[in-house]
Amino acid sequence: MLDAGSWSVTLANVSIIEPSRLSRLSSLWGQEVFLLSPPLTRGFFWKAPSERLRPSQMGKACLRAYALEVLGLEFPVSPRLQSIFEAGNSIEDRIVSRWKRAGLVKKTQVPVTFNDPPVFGKADVILATGRSEHLVEIKSMNHRRFTELGVPSRDRAANMTKLLAVYRSCAVQWNTYASLAERDGFVIVEDKDTQEQRIFWLRRDEVLWADTLERASRVWELAQSRRVPAVPDDRTPRSKSDSECRWCDAKALCLALSKKATSLEHFRLSFVNRI
Repeated sequence: MLDAGSWSVTLANVSIIEPSRLSRLSSLWGQEVFLLSPPLTRGFFWKAPSERLRPSQMGKACLRAYALEVLGLEFPVSPRLQSIFEAGNSIEDRIVSRWKRAGLVKKTQVPVTFNDPPVFGKADVILATGRSEHLVEIKSMNHRRFTELGVPSRDRAANMTKLLAVYRSCAVQWNTYASLAERDGFVIVEDKDTQEQRIFWLRRDEVLWADTLERASRVWELAQSRRVPAVPDDRTPRSKSDSECRWCDAKALCLALSKKATSLEHFRLSFVNRI
């Protein structure tokens, strides 16, 4: 275990150390690991830029956050957050298991691909009922957000509008899968606190898919040229009212570094030079 004069914790193959002052370690298991102190309170590291885009990240409202993730910026997952992910996975396993016993499941972990820009992902499940097939995503959330999402409508377009307003990443992810798999279907959401479930029937949205593809192409071009875009005009990292920025892991970097567009190399060196 490395010692920086204070506590440290090892997560997988990445060691995050909380020193008394801002520090930087190089070549730790072949990766650069940056160590943050207030107001930058979480360690992060750079991986190699992604070789393809994931539908789960394509719903990010902020182009900079989207691009930084594709360019390789990653934050370690805390034990608490890992537990939340595992709880969500167990809910998905339980629901799929029941559908299998009912003879409804045609296929799980359905691969979907797109060539330009390169996209790869796996939809949760395809259900078969009679002659119909439905592409399904399974999500879970806390009671507050579940209540905010509200009751599903019989109108599939209205359900899409509601999901985009409350759970944009889910709506874009489902629509990406559905557009590539050429199937309609639904998103089933479970309240983690009460186990209440709601089904939002959806129809593929061609306009949303075109917008998603346009943004994905732009991010892919930025990744290929190793460019970091500017903070979008509609984002305010210092404002608590901007929920997109408020809960964004990369917000600390936007606050500490230039909000202008720059090269990835300059963006990374700008941080190092502050140490």
